[in-house]
Amino acid sequence: MRLVRRKDHRETDHKTDWLVCSTDAPAFPCLSEERPAGEAGTADGIASSFIGTELVYTASATDPDQFKVSMRFDWNDGDTSDWSREVNNTDTVQAAHVWHVPNTYYVSVQAKDPKGSTSLWSNWLAVVIKDTVNIPPGIPAITEGPDSAVVGQLCQFKVVGTDGNEDRLYYYVDWGTVDTFVSAQVPSGTEVVAEYAWPDTGTFFIRTQAQDEKGAFSGWSVGREIVISDTLR
Repeated sequence: MRLVRRKDHRETDHKTDWLVCSTDAPAFPCLSEERPAGEAGTADGIASSFIGTELVYTASATDPDQFKVSMRFDWNDGDTSDWSREVNNTDTVQAAHVWHVPNTYYVSVQAKDPKGSTSLWSNWLAVVIKDTVNIPPGIPAITEGPDSAVVGQLCQFKVVGTDGNEDRLYYYVDWGTVDTFVSAQVPSGTEVVAEYAWPDTGTFFIRTQAQDEKGAFSGWSVGREIVISDTLR
């Protein structure tokens, strides 16, 4: 094999490259030496999200020979995407990924031409993945309890609620007075018993609220009426 230097004059554009020629078969024309795939652009996409969330990233690449290119993404967690379909020079491809551990990940892209020549890895895009998005607990309910009682009578009420993240919960019960019940922390969906004795007569509205272990609160429930008298009705 021999190398022949070629200079191509096209108006003011002077392009020089190398031709690969066979000395064994001089009748065949020289073939241009294939150049490596050019440059993959930096991935574009969301730079901050939560574990378990599918995120989509896009990228494009250039090839010096104007070949079609395919691309792949390195997710920096030990996983690399499959090569994309071949697209025209500078066209965009996309790939989706889910991270499962909170961390900062550095996503990079590589291009490949149809001959299998690959580019260097692109500059990286930093993606911050945080712990699961916290969903506030649902509004709890007072499921059992009396509608009337006498002053000083200890009344029991059952309260239950759930949390979308299955976080442990505290329950608050507002008795319609200056007093409030606060439960111990319990698993989501666990029923608790709240007790109270009203010191005065009147009509009171009991309501309840939940707080998860991450500090998020539910709304308050609709007030449940209880009538407190001197004697039972």
